[in-house]
Order: sequence, then structure tokens, then C-alpha cells
Amino acid sequence: MNVSLPQSSAHLARKLSSEHVFLDFSLKALWREEAQDTSPENDEAYAQLQSQLLRCRFFTWQFYKGYVQKLNKLRPDIHGNNIDLDNPPYSFGPYFRCSKGPAYLSLARGCHIPEKLLKGSWTPDKTSFLECVIWLGATIDWTGSSAGEIATQGLYDAIREGDLNAVAALTCPRCDPVRLTTEMLRFAVSDCGCDEEIVNLLLSPPLGIDVDVDFHDPELWAWAGREEGKGNPKGVWLRQILLDGCETSG
Repeated sequence: MNVSLPQSSAHLARKLSSEHVFLDFSLKALWREEAQDTSPENDEAYAQLQSQLLRCRFFTWQFYKGYVQKLNKLRPDIHGNNIDLDNPPYSFGPYFRCSKGPAYLSLARGCHIPEKLLKGSWTPDKTSFLECVIWLGATIDWTGSSAGEIATQGLYDAIREGDLNAVAALTCPRCDPVRLTTEMLRFAVSDCGCDEEIVNLLLSPPLGIDVDVDFHDPELWAWAGREEGKGNPKGVWLRQILLDGCETSG
């Protein structure tokens, strides 16, 4: 149960690089019997192991979906209905819905989201994988690594690429999320064409999100005025959103 073992020898790496080994290792690292010790000390050890596992190159979204299917077959007695990750029971879009994941899939307290899932370019698989690990309890490591900086840049990437779900995931209160700022809103509006769903999400995030957005920001008002003068309906829309925000925030 040492993730670093294959790195110690090219020969060992070749011997251990099989689907069977990957699945068996993942089963032991990710799934725990309900009767097992869940003390903070044991959780910390599991969290470290799981964080390392999530960082592995082989641990992709497609691999994880295969792991869940394998678990469904191996442990049919541990839960009721099988989880279908192609039709997941959560949503990170504009209508945020994210209840706690099932115990048999949940990650240990302190498990961290791998940096590979916090940055662009964003693909459907990467976004889906990020949503899933957040749903299962993984968080951004703001103190022990550069993951926080990477996640912040990843949010800018998601805004630029127009990936609404990635924006929603990185601002989800469950993951110790990226702090929203006026600079981000300016970027979404001025540099990225003011995608209404993304801007609305940045201005109206879920409860529990740390927001530092100035609804009186001159640059935002100037952009809205210019675009309204050009006949762009987004200018009218943004001006009304900013006006509503000013009234709400006082």
C-alpha cells in the first residue's frame, strides 16, 4: 500500500502497471468497512493515501468509473441502488444541488483534490471528475501546497473557456473554494464577453462562499454603459444586475 513503490524501479513499475493491480490497490485505499476505525488519526492516514492515489497518472475519470462499477459488483450488500456516474446524483450548474455522497464511496476527511483537476484546459471528463471528488468530500489544499493558486488560475481558465460547471465546482462551498473577487467579475465581463450564466453565478454564488465583489465598480458600470449604447442587450442586463446588487448590499 505504497503509492511511491513503482517509482523506485522501472522493473517494479512495469510489473505493477496493470489494471488488476490498479483496481485492487484502489479498492483497499478508497473503500473501508463501516466497522473500521474512523478516528482522526486513522482518517489522516487514509486521507494522505487517497490524496496520493488521486494524483496518480492512471487515476483518470474513466478509470474511476470502472472502479465504481467493480465495487458495485464486488460489494452488492453495502448499499441499495448502484451509483451511475454517467448520470450522477448531483449538479454543479446554475441550480446548485450537491448532497453528501454515499458512505461507501466517501473520501476520508482531509483528502485533497489533485492539482491536475484544478486547472484548464477544461474537458468534460476533467470537469466531471472534479465534481465527483468534491461530492465525495475532497477539498482544495490551501496551506500545504500550491493547489490554491492553481485552483484560482483554474477558475479564470474556466471563465475564459465558458465551462459553467467547472466554475460552479471551484466555487462550491464543500471544497473550501476559490474566493470570488471584483477582478474575476471584470475578467468575465470585459475579457470574456459577459456570459450571463457565468456572471450570474459569480454574482450569486451558493451560501457560504467568500465574496469580495464591488457592485459599484466603475469599470463594470462603464462596460455596461458602452454595450448598452451599442444596442447589446448584455449591457442592459449587466446594468440591472449591478443595480440590484447595489440595492441589496447597500
